[in-house]
Amino acid sequence: MIKAAASGAIRVEGGLVVEGVAGSPVVFTSLMDDSVGGDTNGDGDATAPPSDASGSSWSGVHVLDGGSATVRFAEVRYASYGIATVDERGYSSPRANVVDLSHVTMVQSPIRISVDRSGSNAGTATVRVEDCTVRDTSGDGISVTATGVPVGSGTQIPVPVVQNNTVTGAGGVAVDVRGDKLDGALLRGNSGSGNQVNAISVTGTLVTDTTIPLGGLPLALNGRSSAWRYLTVASGVTLRVEQGAVIKSLAGGLRVEGGLVVEGVAGSPVVFTSLMDDSVGGDTNGDGDATAPPSDASGSSWSGVHVLDGGSATVRFAEVRYASYGIATVDERGYSSPRANVVDLSHVTMVQSPIRISVDRSGSNAGTATVRVEDCTVRDTSGDGISVTATGVPVGSGTQIPVPVVQNNTVTGAGGVAVDVRGDKLDGALLRGNSGSGNQVNAISVTGTLVTDTTIPLGGLPLALNGRSSAWRYLTVASGVTLRVEQGAVIKSLAGGLRVEGGLVVEGVAGSPVVFTSLMDDSVGGDTNGDGDATAPPSDASGSSWSGVHVLDGGSATVRFAEVRYASYGIATVDERGYSSPRANVVDLSHVTMVQSPIRISVDRSGSNAGTATVRVEDCTVRDTSGDGISVTATGVPVGSGTQIPVPVVQNNTVTGAGGVAVDVRGDKLDGALLRGNSGSGNQVNAISVTGTLVTDTTIPLGGLPLALNGRSSAWRYLTVASGVTLRVEQGAVIKSLAGGLRVEGGLVVEGVAGSPVVFTSLMDDSVGGDTNGDGDATAPPGVGDWNGIVALPGGVAQLDGVDVRYAATALSVTGAEAAIHGRLTDSGVGVSSDGSHVDARDVDWGTPDGPAPGDVIGAGAQIAPWVGYTGSAATSSGRTTACLNVQPRRVQGRCSLWPEGFWRGAPRHEGKHVLPLDNAGVHGRCRRIRVLQYVDCRLFRRDRECCRQANRDSVPGTCCAGC
Repeated sequence: MIKAAASGAIRVEGGLVVEGVAGSPVVFTSLMDDSVGGDTNGDGDATAPPSDASGSSWSGVHVLDGGSATVRFAEVRYASYGIATVDERGYSSPRANVVDLSHVTMVQSPIRISVDRSGSNAGTATVRVEDCTVRDTSGDGISVTATGVPVGSGTQIPVPVVQNNTVTGAGGVAVDVRGDKLDGALLRGNSGSGNQVNAISVTGTLVTDTTIPLGGLPLALNGRSSAWRYLTVASGVTLRVEQGAVIKSLAGGLRVEGGLVVEGVAGSPVVFTSLMDDSVGGDTNGDGDATAPPSDASGSSWSGVHVLDGGSATVRFAEVRYASYGIATVDERGYSSPRANVVDLSHVTMVQSPIRISVDRSGSNAGTATVRVEDCTVRDTSGDGISVTATGVPVGSGTQIPVPVVQNNTVTGAGGVAVDVRGDKLDGALLRGNSGSGNQVNAISVTGTLVTDTTIPLGGLPLALNGRSSAWRYLTVASGVTLRVEQGAVIKSLAGGLRVEGGLVVEGVAGSPVVFTSLMDDSVGGDTNGDGDATAPPSDASGSSWSGVHVLDGGSATVRFAEVRYASYGIATVDERGYSSPRANVVDLSHVTMVQSPIRISVDRSGSNAGTATVRVEDCTVRDTSGDGISVTATGVPVGSGTQIPVPVVQNNTVTGAGGVAVDVRGDKLDGALLRGNSGSGNQVNAISVTGTLVTDTTIPLGGLPLALNGRSSAWRYLTVASGVTLRVEQGAVIKSLAGGLRVEGGLVVEGVAGSPVVFTSLMDDSVGGDTNGDGDATAPPGVGDWNGIVALPGGVAQLDGVDVRYAATALSVTGAEAAIHGRLTDSGVGVSSDGSHVDARDVDWGTPDGPAPGDVIGAGAQIAPWVGYTGSAATSSGRTTACLNVQPRRVQGRCSLWPEGFWRGAPRHEGKHVLPLDNAGVHGRCRRIRVLQYVDCRLFRRDRECCRQANRDSVPGTCCAGC
């Protein structure tokens, strides 16, 4: 018996060997302890040792640096530090060599051992606490820490043995073991009761395969110290948790670098929970009802199960409660740890604990990863319920992108998205059957690349395209893959979009359309974002909520009976940056309603063996767009028979409230019969603008919207009537243009009549056809040159009767074509321009009885008399008209030329005035005053000798049908 008074202690710098035996232990106790060794201090009952753990009588046995203590069959009573590796001040003294305790009973005296082996040639240490009993301590019953950072082979991390001990009445954790090299087989069989935390807390690094339960005390992950927050399962090591086990934690967590296998069964799950959770495993923290786990998802008690790089976790029939990260591929700081090998969860219930998995396989020989979340239940999380990301950029065959399985799960009360799946290789069949309610976003959000044919709905939760991250903005349907969307499906998005490199088939029906809309749109599919009326989609076309449906190169989209709402690009052939993606194969839309969402389609087939494309927009409705309502461009420069220019179909659509042109069609091969029946109102430009090349006979009006030639782009300035094709414009039609024009290589027949002319005019001309550009008086009145005019090209024939042409640069320009124009020509820069080709411009109202003003007619070949209001001398015969005029020639650039002041307007300009070449000589270098006879014949107007002979025997050399 060894007794001590006050703060006395035994300090061991050398060796202590205690050799008690069963029935005759060695006793270390207080001088006031009369129960053993008698009344050593001779005061009778005047003094006594402390009655409970709140006090102590002496310091205890201190094993200092270099010291060794081997204790067998002993008792230590009433010592504040019990047996400990501390110095006299209570500071850790971690360089002890041996602390080997067995069959030691500690009364109101803890065991506190901390050893460290770091550096070079530091050897190792022995730490063993076995078959000991600890009663009534103010803090932890048994506390063992064994650490080390060896340098070289001369230092080994100590492996602690803490087994078959019993702890009762401890004011802290019954048994707390921390170590850098833990062997689970050496931590078994500890028991206890009545402790503040009735568990064995194990943190540090587990280096041997271990099975839980350890026997006796349940396992706790008690991260009271930031340095010892986690139990880490080392690489190559497996922690196996058997059915019915309960693992609790406060602030700590489990990190898996090796393997975790949880083997719960139905009715006997494994439970990971808070140390404050008394509903399972009893009142482990021994405080009755004084503490409880967080009542809602705003708080958490511990970190969770972290699967780190190289780690694997297979969990069956388990519960995880009150963990901030739940089950996650993150490190202790919460940063992503995406190189896990396996995260395979089934029949797992998560309470106030999310599932957050992110794996990546990139580079060479990186193998693959298994990600499976199936038949799980997640309740009341502060963020997303289930979040899975599976990515990869393989190099070579040794790396495969992981394919995640997320199916048949139920999520309720999540503060974010119910289920969020992101991946570079998604199989839609493996994402089915997830359900939920009461979530902030009650949907399954899927972004990444879909690599298998998939049908929507997925069953249960509606699909969302939730582009919260710029790296995961779109769901992409890969080339060769088809996404099929069935009637009645609702797909919502916030900032995201759908990209189609393969095929999209939308199969709505009348009365049950497919709806693509904003996540904030509560009018369909309910309050998916769970915020009541706190948010709403944009009230007008100035804003948008998501990107839309993008059909990319090689992609096809066939959409029937659908609605697209609040999408900036609506349905478009653009990539994620909004740049044109013109190699789509099919964009076929019918009975589609677009709300604050445009249709923007551009396809091109150029080169050899490029095939063709299908572009069809029919029976669609477009409302309230910021720009054009429907914009379609179909082009091509084929090489060989393997490429065909696409012919767009844009008909029977209705556009209202567009901030640009109602319908804009541009194409290299336009069929007018396929552009009919479009209507609209309230659009900025309430017209169908058609530019490009018309390849079929067409009649204007097209029905509904008036035709516009809107040359906003220099590449699409004109509507060209191809050779062999006739464009017929019926009486009363109004065709407006801004910067555009009409080119005739085939035939143009304008059939205006008195009182119902055909009008070609400026888009800003509100006096006819209404306020087509929808700006009231906001733009200036129409002016000369607002549009280019009508151009008749070689081989073309233009017959314009009852026409009214206004505000053109040149109302009618003729080059190598046959043309006749009868009607009204006003307010244009030039009325008629000819390269000498015959233009029958008789009976034209030039706006004044004086006829065309200087500059109204350019070039030889235009027959202008008589005009409306003409009173001069004129004789007609067989369609021929002659008129005489006395004029004085003048010398211009060395030639005698006529500067006409009468009805003839010559072609070439000099110093801004028109001149008619006569001869090169004149008389003695002076120009002769001559008498001009003009001869005009609409059928025989040709530069040939026969024409000149018939016109005037004295014709000026080189000038046909005019002479002196």
